[in-house]
This record gives sequence, structure tokens and C-alpha cells, in this order.
Amino acid sequence: MQAEPFEAVRSEFAPGCRVFSIQNRSERFNPAMKALKAALIIVLAGMALCPSGAAADGDASRGEKLFARCAACHSVNGQNKLGPSLAGVVGRKAGAVEGARYSKALAASQIVWTEQNLDAYLTAPATLVRGTTMTMRIAKDQDRQDLISYLKTQ
Repeated sequence: MQAEPFEAVRSEFAPGCRVFSIQNRSERFNPAMKALKAALIIVLAGMALCPSGAAADGDASRGEKLFARCAACHSVNGQNKLGPSLAGVVGRKAGAVEGARYSKALAASQIVWTEQNLDAYLTAPATLVRGTTMTMRIAKDQDRQDLISYLKTQ
């Protein structure tokens, strides 16, 4: 059995973008292989163009357990502690809880606590709001997603 020769094939992927690939000559004209390649390109392009939300994959029950890290300074029952209550935080303007103490930086920030802003703040509070008094960071992406999912239920 002889191996089929391979060749470099230049094809037009998108206007002005050429793709070079090495393929078996018999693949070049196989309709099933062309359909498979087209489907793969569509799936990969869809994955690249449709990023997931910050808390799309969060587990609220796990987030409730993780909230124990936050409970020293925050509550979800409407009571302010060292930090403001986080009840109803998703969708709320930063610095808006009556009677809570805020840093001047956070009170003046004009941030609305979307899932994306919460994710950024929990990743590195001082990066999002320079001068904030919050020092707690949550390094793991899944932990942040779970915590945000929990906060959405409160």
C-alpha cells in the first residue's frame, strides 16, 4: 500500500486572509470532510465570539458557603456591619446603602454592581476602585462565580 502524497494547499478563509494547510489529496475533494471542516470552523468561531458572563457557571449553594469569608464584614440580611449589607447588591449603585460606611473613593465611583463589576472588584478591589478600604481578594475564578451567583439570590 502506497502512502498518498501530501501537498500544501492555499485557500481563502476570509476576504484578504489566506490559510495554508497540509492535506492529503484525497481529502481535498471529499464532501464529508469539507462539511466537517466547515462545522468545526463555525463552532470555534462561535466559541470565540460569544464570551460567557462572569457568573454564568456559578453554584449559588457553594457561594453561600464561600460567603463565610465575607461574613465578618458583610451580611445579606440588610444589617450593616463593618461593610454594607450585600442584600440586593447585584444591580445596585456602589455606595448606596443607607447608614453604611464607605470610602470616599467607592462612594464617588458611580459604579453599578453588575456581575462583571463584582467579578472585577472581587478579583482586585483596589484595581477597580483606587482608594477603596476593601482589602479582601478572591483569586479563584470559580469561587468568584459561585459567590456572585449566591449574591444574585439575596
